[in-house]
Amino acid sequence: VYLVTAKADGMTCHTMLYNSDLAALTLPLPDDKLRIVVVSKTTGKPVPFANIRLTRYNGSWNNDTITETTKADKKGEAVCGRDKKSSRIYIWTEDDKAFKADYLSKYFYTQNTKERRAVLTVFTDRAAYKPGDTVKGNVVAHNSADENDIRPVAQRTLRLAINDTEGKCVATDTV
Repeated sequence: VYLVTAKADGMTCHTMLYNSDLAALTLPLPDDKLRIVVVSKTTGKPVPFANIRLTRYNGSWNNDTITETTKADKKGEAVCGRDKKSSRIYIWTEDDKAFKADYLSKYFYTQNTKERRAVLTVFTDRAAYKPGDTVKGNVVAHNSADENDIRPVAQRTLRLAINDTEGKCVATDTV
């Protein structure tokens, strides 16, 4: 997990770069059950014995209540008894603990706000890296009031910084 910071004209934006190869595919089942398949983003193959945790919002996203913790089987699958208030899923393995929490919902969800805000979108050349690998990617800086009003940040100089999990700056660039 990396913290990317961009500064321009007195404005500072932060975004987290989650460098996980894991993805969770979910399918609601009858009787309030949930089928979960953990797969590799790189290969699309199941990830056997991955850890799975379902949580429920508890007034603060930093204080979720754990509703269930289980392990995927050798085919990367698990069936959980779904607490109707479970709202997020975390998955991890011994070698990959950088999965960004994902929302559990049967419905599409979007925030609707008219407040203009600065947004950084980070694109990298692949889903996972090993220590020492070169990270190649692009950062798009834009202002957004809603999904119908997105404007790129033009003619500004941005200073980018990438920090490791201990907060140590590992790379900087000015674009």
